[in-house]
Amino acid sequence: MTAPTDVSVNKQTDGSVVIAGKGEAGSTVTARDADGKTIASTTVGTDGTFKLTLPGTAVTSGDKITVIQQKDGKTSSALNITVPADQPSSMTVTVDANGYAHVTGKGTPGSTIYVFTADGDSLASGKVGADGNFDIQVPLDNSKPGTVLAIVQATNGGLSNAIGIKVPAKQPTKVVVDNKDGNITVSGEGTPGATITITDSEGNKIAEGTVGKDGTFTITIPKGSVKPGDTISVTTTDGGNDSNPINITVPSEQPGSITVTNDDNGVTVTGTGKPGATITITDSTGKEIGKTTVGSDGKFTLTVSKDGLAAGDKLYVTSTDGGVASNPVGITIPAKGTTTDANGDTINTGNTTGNGSNTGNGTGTTTGNGSNTGNSTGTTTGNGSTNGTGTTAGNGSNTGNGTGTTAGNGTTAGDALNNGSNLAKLANDSSKQATSNKGSLPQTNDSVEGSLAVAGTIMLGLVGLLGARRRREDMI
Repeated sequence: MTAPTDVSVNKQTDGSVVIAGKGEAGSTVTARDADGKTIASTTVGTDGTFKLTLPGTAVTSGDKITVIQQKDGKTSSALNITVPADQPSSMTVTVDANGYAHVTGKGTPGSTIYVFTADGDSLASGKVGADGNFDIQVPLDNSKPGTVLAIVQATNGGLSNAIGIKVPAKQPTKVVVDNKDGNITVSGEGTPGATITITDSEGNKIAEGTVGKDGTFTITIPKGSVKPGDTISVTTTDGGNDSNPINITVPSEQPGSITVTNDDNGVTVTGTGKPGATITITDSTGKEIGKTTVGSDGKFTLTVSKDGLAAGDKLYVTSTDGGVASNPVGITIPAKGTTTDANGDTINTGNTTGNGSNTGNGTGTTTGNGSNTGNSTGTTTGNGSTNGTGTTAGNGSNTGNGTGTTAGNGTTAGDALNNGSNLAKLANDSSKQATSNKGSLPQTNDSVEGSLAVAGTIMLGLVGLLGARRRREDMI
């Protein structure tokens, strides 16, 4: 009688061993240990096949088992079997920055992991660590995307069944999922020309893009496809080969329109966010230093103590909504007395322009006086610029006073409108004036004599007008 044929031996995850094959219908198939003790037996079916299960409590990897077939008092020759090793698990193949493929996974501590080609040629091997993990580097020539590898674990002389695995395309790197201004984007780096595919937690494709010539990509996910807290997978396809997916959780929307003020009250951060969301500020060590809630108007203001902080230190602002945190927004504490935006650009808070515009208004026979000075609270100069109107020349004598950075100038004299009276017009003739307009002495080459002559003429005219006014008042 012949031994069973077409026999296969498979180790199960629970440690049991399944022996299957063909035999003579109605015969008994028995498995015995090295001492001849029966471990299990079964009957060959009418179809000539059998399946025999050895309990995991009775055998271990490397044990020698004999299998015989018996019928009608006849016994077949023994078939010798070695109990196989456990299959390695959680295996992945990744490609490092230098192009080498790495086979990683979990196995039996102390066991040896062998890597073969699809044709059975040995490529590499390594031990499973005491923590049950292994990492085997594959030669560069066998690390190209699409290469098929066979992985076997050897424990106490028992070999696991070979597991086939393919070298994937290189994963995208520096992958970031941003949620800003209501837009969710995925950015990162990859192989130029490769396709980037984004799928949801159920494997449905929700977006796709191509890595640019510069090796970067940014893909916007259609609104409504995912929400904060959902998991998305990012995969590269290059030359028909897929990379291993990178799984990332969609963050909450980042706070926006952030400004930072450093004054005597502390460091004040303002911005916008989703009403009801929690705003948290942490320092550069990750320590929480302040927390508040976004108001119903979508705005927040949070002041933190400057204890332990200094201008130039980094802070991080995070929004948490429904238990999902946003990506942190990094900000820098500005110099004292300064307000900056999230980019560190200074914001100018002076916004009122002063105008010294009511310079002397001459009405009737009375000399006009420019008495209203201009006041600037920002950086714009005050200007005393309005001409006097009336029958007598007005004196634009009071200059505008700028409290900003530039002095105000009230330099234009009133303009008399009486026919034949050209005093003010003459005073406005720059060719007859001294060139100094800020109270400085005339300079070399200035027309001093002409200026004095004009000034003298104006003074005589004013004295005459004042004398006439007094005489008129005496007559009243």
